[in-house]
Amino acid sequence: MPQISLLNFLIAVLIALTFGLAKLIYVYFLRNPLDLTKFGKWAVVTGSTDGIGAAYATELALRGFNLVLISRSPSKLKYSSEFFRSRFKVDTKILVIDFKIKSFEEMKKEVSEAIKDLDVGILINNAGVGYDYPEYFHELPEGKVEELIKVNINSVASLTSAVLPGMLQRKRGAIVNISSSSGFFPNGLLTVYSATKSFVDFFSRGLAQEYDTSGIHIQCVLPLYVTTKLSKLRHPSFFVPTPATFAKQAVRLIGFEKRITGCFSHSLQIALTNFVPSCLLHKYLFRLHSSVRRAALRKKALQRKSQP
Repeated sequence: MPQISLLNFLIAVLIALTFGLAKLIYVYFLRNPLDLTKFGKWAVVTGSTDGIGAAYATELALRGFNLVLISRSPSKLKYSSEFFRSRFKVDTKILVIDFKIKSFEEMKKEVSEAIKDLDVGILINNAGVGYDYPEYFHELPEGKVEELIKVNINSVASLTSAVLPGMLQRKRGAIVNISSSSGFFPNGLLTVYSATKSFVDFFSRGLAQEYDTSGIHIQCVLPLYVTTKLSKLRHPSFFVPTPATFAKQAVRLIGFEKRITGCFSHSLQIALTNFVPSCLLHKYLFRLHSSVRRAALRKKALQRKSQP
């Protein structure tokens, strides 16, 4: 009997894995994407000059969206604006905002003024900041906690507050909030970052309930590692895609999924972690972060020694 029970269990797991894999393949590669222009003619993208934000902007421009590009660097914004205008023949507007220093109301006012005459159909809340390296909470540099909260939380809430009235009036729109896999569970040594990304997840899920019948699609994207400045990873692989590869798959999900990792390989990884006891997963992540922290501190010590 025990052997039969074990066999039945293994068969059940195999069936679940097969159906799960088939669903992921359908979601990411086989299902026909929506015509996103039904949401509106303009897309607002924060953190739009680098990484995932720039890749999202590119995918939306390919689909004919005009772009409101928001970042803190005037020179990068000017370059990006000219690039999208010449390459994709779309209109662009740029808005310089440093989310680290602006209050909620200041951000909301500036964005609301910039988009008041635009048919904004999509908002990509992508701007974010992380740790320089994993660190204990009490050892974080002065001002770091406030920076994380302002950029990762305030910007998402304020931009959402700015675009929602127009979307509600038009009864259509999509808001995509970029969170992180760190928001799935607590991450020791990345505690504040993880908590801010968990906020983005819960904020998005709550909004999805509030506006489910209003014609507005709210989506939270919780990616794992992508080759960005934030992740500090440079070499892409199957499990660590480039921003372009990631965005190409993620944009196909707008209008469908409300909570997703954003790309096939990341969803596969998260599915596999469901078979790992949470206590073991948390212990592994803490050891990983501890190792990265030690390496960073050694590097800082060597740099101090080399200075005259």
